[in-house]
Amino acid sequence: MQELTDSLNSPTVPSRIPKDIALEIVELYPYIEYMKYLLPGSIALAMFVSVMIGGGMLYIDDKARGVHEGFLVTPITKLELVLGLNAAGSIKAVLSGVVITTIGSLLAE
Repeated sequence: MQELTDSLNSPTVPSRIPKDIALEIVELYPYIEYMKYLLPGSIALAMFVSVMIGGGMLYIDDKARGVHEGFLVTPITKLELVLGLNAAGSIKAVLSGVVITTIGSLLAE
């Protein structure tokens, strides 16, 4: 009877609680350097600011200074004027994006 009681009291499954406490580093995502992490956001921000300042803000500033009236004397419509300013801002944005991409990729290597 003692053997039966001992066999029932002794666990057949090993304990799940480890005897020694150990810390393990678990990486859910692959390691990305900080520069590579910031690069896409910096490119998008530079392009957005270039379009905003080069396109819309320039038109508002020209209108406040009165330069806008000089543009309206020319034989173009308001739509062509706004589209031209936005196209110029977009070209500046693409150029700034290319420059930042080039410099960032050289620094992030």
